[in-house]
Amino acid sequence: MSIRVQNGSALIEAMVAVLVFSFGILALISMQTAAIRSTADAKYRADASFLANQIIGQMWGEAPASLVTYVNGSSATAVGATLCPIGGAAATAPAAITWLTEIAKLLPGADANRQQVTVAGDVVTVRLCWLDKSTTAGVYHNHVISAQINKNL
Repeated sequence: MSIRVQNGSALIEAMVAVLVFSFGILALISMQTAAIRSTADAKYRADASFLANQIIGQMWGEAPASLVTYVNGSSATAVGATLCPIGGAAATAPAAITWLTEIAKLLPGADANRQQVTVAGDVVTVRLCWLDKSTTAGVYHNHVISAQINKNL
């Protein structure tokens, strides 16, 4: 009689084991997706940091009067949860135009009218703005860096 009571229990145990294994695989896949998204975000942030430092380095080597020719964008407008410049004065320095082209190549959705370089006295502030491709909401990320360029040294 005890044999009849246990008929089919091995099959139920196997089905439960497959279910637990499937949940484990699904968890691994979702962790992999999150890791890929974080890696892409880190790459874009590193690229933005490099590009911002690049233009500040170029400006550091210029004459003080030519710093203003790098300015692109004069106001910031709220886009999503962060501020991204929209429009403003176009850059006139050839190095700035080349830099804006490089930004468009490296950062997704980073067109020239969303980048901003402001000069206030000897303080230069660079704001780079790019689109987060991992969401469908169209959220913009930005990277802001300020540097003091002292030409009196």
